[in-house]
Amino acid sequence: IIANKIRENSQVTECTVTIKKLDAFDIGTPGVTIRRKQSSSLLSCNPSTISNLISELKERGVCVIPLLSHELCSKIKSETDAFPFTQAEEIYPTSNCRQNFTYFYDYPKDNLVWKVAHELEQLLNHVSKNEGSLIFETPLSFTEMAAHHYEITEVGIDPHRDESRYRNIIAICVIEGDGEFYTTTEKINGVEKIIQAKAGDVIFMRAPGFMNSDIRPIHGVRNIISPRLSVTFRQEQA
Repeated sequence: IIANKIRENSQVTECTVTIKKLDAFDIGTPGVTIRRKQSSSLLSCNPSTISNLISELKERGVCVIPLLSHELCSKIKSETDAFPFTQAEEIYPTSNCRQNFTYFYDYPKDNLVWKVAHELEQLLNHVSKNEGSLIFETPLSFTEMAAHHYEITEVGIDPHRDESRYRNIIAICVIEGDGEFYTTTEKINGVEKIIQAKAGDVIFMRAPGFMNSDIRPIHGVRNIISPRLSVTFRQEQA
């Protein structure tokens, strides 16, 4: 417990804890020593998991995989809660969809979410390079971090497409909370599919440039039953 508590500090790379019972015996001092190292990887995955992700995105356009540990989500939430959030416009002008959330965009470059994004970039670019076919139109490089906080509400954001200036792939990290992320074939009266995603999961969506196409899944967030925090990684067109 002591070693794990020490490791909650992200600046600690390794710790050793020794506990001894000094007055237990006359002939020696019983004790125990525990050594713990921080994992060099922030994400709980491997290249084969990412390879399966690419295959599913080719087929379905949307995919969910668990990548973030409970500890990592807690750290991201703690850092993100310290920033000033802004209330979103009630109606987003370009897509005419309802919005009911607050947001924050200006993460400092040394923040933990940027470190997570860079590690994810490396994994995705490595798999893309080894696939033997064009997956991304340019090497993946996330340029925008957007945190969204939803209070308990029926409609978080109506069905919409992300703007076409976002390229290659979009990653939505669910940090906390319960709600429905869903896709639909049409903005009104389309065929819907609930995308099951809990805290620690990352929702991936195709964006223009993925597999040399312009596919942008229509998606929304609704039925928030506990306050939900997500952080989205996007790559803006150069």
